[in-house]
Amino acid sequence: MHRMTWMVCLILISISVSAGSGQASEPRPLEIYFLDMMGGASTLIVTPLGESVLIDTGSVGPADRDPKRILAAASDAGLKHIDYLVTTHFHSDHFGGILEVTKRIPVRKFFDKGRLPLPEEQEQDNFKTLYARYREATQGKVEALRAGDDIPLKSDPQGRLPRLRLHCVAADRKIEGFEGDLDAAAPGQEIRKPDLSENARSIALVLHYGKFDLFAGGDITWNV
Repeated sequence: MHRMTWMVCLILISISVSAGSGQASEPRPLEIYFLDMMGGASTLIVTPLGESVLIDTGSVGPADRDPKRILAAASDAGLKHIDYLVTTHFHSDHFGGILEVTKRIPVRKFFDKGRLPLPEEQEQDNFKTLYARYREATQGKVEALRAGDDIPLKSDPQGRLPRLRLHCVAADRKIEGFEGDLDAAAPGQEIRKPDLSENARSIALVLHYGKFDLFAGGDITWNV
């Protein structure tokens, strides 16, 4: 991903969605922190009920810059732990910083796509060293996220706020509701050269909150 050096390192989007016109008090916000990482990006979601989801952890270097940005966002949000950490795919700019993050803030549950990169990619991008750090960070306690799965976020039990849902629509080149060939020609669709890399295998999530939707797709590629 092309990264503009002048890009602001942190963007906070605070979204308030009214549950009804009769409410006198201000609705609580859904907060989304978008962080510029070294070559990639990381997203921290904090729900109105205080649950947190971190999507990707950036690179390990230089000087732990990316983990420090994530921790600054977590501090700004007042978090003492992260409930869910999702690694969309195993490229260094998306999972390289995980050990430094988990050393400094507890993570309760980890998700990834449940499959390692193809053998040729495991020989690149310092993968073996970084994956050893990943195993240390997660202690091997990782749940595979599949297309069609939900991350079990809580909605307001009193029904004052819209339902919140974080839904996986794609993972490991599998698409929810589609069983065909992703790379086959299709009417009305431009099909490009097949991509079997980690990028194409990224986890893609959609967050629904009232009328607001957020797509977070790692480095998912064209045909997928």
